[in-house]
Amino acid sequence: MKARDLFRDPRCALHSPTTDPNGEEGDFKLYGRAIPAADPALRARLHDAVFEATGWRPPDEAHDFTIDIELAAFALFGAGAPELARQAEREGGLRVRFMPGSAGTPNVALVWRAP
Repeated sequence: MKARDLFRDPRCALHSPTTDPNGEEGDFKLYGRAIPAADPALRARLHDAVFEATGWRPPDEAHDFTIDIELAAFALFGAGAPELARQAEREGGLRVRFMPGSAGTPNVALVWRAP
C-alpha cells in the first residue's frame, strides 16, 4: 500500500502522463515530501473533488496527503525544445539543462528548485 510507504519515507515524485508517442508535449515532474492531510475541511474538499471527477468518493478512513514541493522539472523534446528553453530561461528565470537526445536533437529540462 503506497500510503504505508509514504508514512515510512515521505519522499515522492509525481509526473504527468505521456500521451504523445514522440514525447513532444513534454514531461512534467514534481519532487517533494508527502505530508498527511489532517485538516477535515481540506480532506472533505479533496473527497468532493475526486467524486466530481470520477463518480467515486474515497472512504473516510482513506489516507490523504499534501505535497511539499522541493523541485519541479519540465522536460522538452524535439527540434523546438532548445529555443523554448532559452525563452523560459530569459523570461522565467528557470535553470535550463541540455541533455543528449535522439537524431542529434537535444532534450531540454527546465528546473525550478524551492528556495
